[in-house]
Amino acid sequence: MKCSSINDHPDIIVNSDIAIKMKDLASIAMSHWGVSKSNPKLLKFRENTIFKVLLQNMTPAVMRIHRNGYHSNLAIESEQSWMSSLLESGIKVPRIIPTCDGKNIKEIQDCYTKGVWQIDLLEWIEGEPLGSLEGPGIASALDKPIWVYEELGRITANLHNHSSNWSIPKSFNRHSWDIEGLVGDKPLWGNFCNLSSLTIYERKLLLSAKSYAKKELSSYKPNSTNYGLIHADLIPENIMFDGHTLRLIDFDDCGFGWHLFDLSTITFFFLGNSRFNSIKDAVWRGYEKERKLPCKAHELSQLFDLLRGFTYLGWVQTRADSESAAEITTEVKRITCNIAAKYLEKY
Repeated sequence: MKCSSINDHPDIIVNSDIAIKMKDLASIAMSHWGVSKSNPKLLKFRENTIFKVLLQNMTPAVMRIHRNGYHSNLAIESEQSWMSSLLESGIKVPRIIPTCDGKNIKEIQDCYTKGVWQIDLLEWIEGEPLGSLEGPGIASALDKPIWVYEELGRITANLHNHSSNWSIPKSFNRHSWDIEGLVGDKPLWGNFCNLSSLTIYERKLLLSAKSYAKKELSSYKPNSTNYGLIHADLIPENIMFDGHTLRLIDFDDCGFGWHLFDLSTITFFFLGNSRFNSIKDAVWRGYEKERKLPCKAHELSQLFDLLRGFTYLGWVQTRADSESAAEITTEVKRITCNIAAKYLEKY
């Protein structure tokens, strides 16, 4: 595949035709926020295409061009309603910026394919991500002070407290990270068995672990103390840090799931590192300052690390043509297979 860079952001490499199309769409869309001339700058090209844009008063904002077919308008509106409620409760998340006519989602027809893209605008959050999945980004996240992870645990607990107490609107619609979504026949992020780079040994190991994991998960019945609305993507690049304050961004994968799934997501990519235990302890310590962990939390921790690994393997196989997937596949396989081998030791 021929690749080239977008001039505004030379660190991000994507297919040139897609890059031009996405930037054109972003420029056209800005007219619905009252900006006739704009020069969007690409920030991320993965699930959604993310641009930095400037509003009329030159205030920066974040534009999301949603991946086709991932979410309905209702699902995006449901995500937005939860974010707005979280913000009102004091949890620091981005504010939704409506169009000039008061809409939170704008649909724009693509002049190339005649397809329709869903676009929304979010408040710009100052700071830098704790890290990223590509390049040296995980090392950067590992270097952060322990208090940062204790605070992240506290914020995650408050997120779960909110979801436990929030009166969810009747029209609310989000997917579920439940048994079917994690280890069913059609998992939310795809079936890891279809990952072509798995060796015969790796596939056999993971399938055996999956069989036992599904049985164990089926006995952990969801209830208000262990299950509810979760962020589901608390990786380092979705935690903004300005040196003092943490803010959660990118609720695109939020849905209903076990609270322990959120906690495993925070630390998954640190597994195998010497700082893993201290960071995990800090996250859980911070969490318990605001919300009591389920009595079986420590016993089930390994299970949810494994489930998180299954979802990532599913993700990389369904996006095998993306540079992000290509870069993290080897590491995700290594971590997940190591967890699976240790998990099976008890059977």
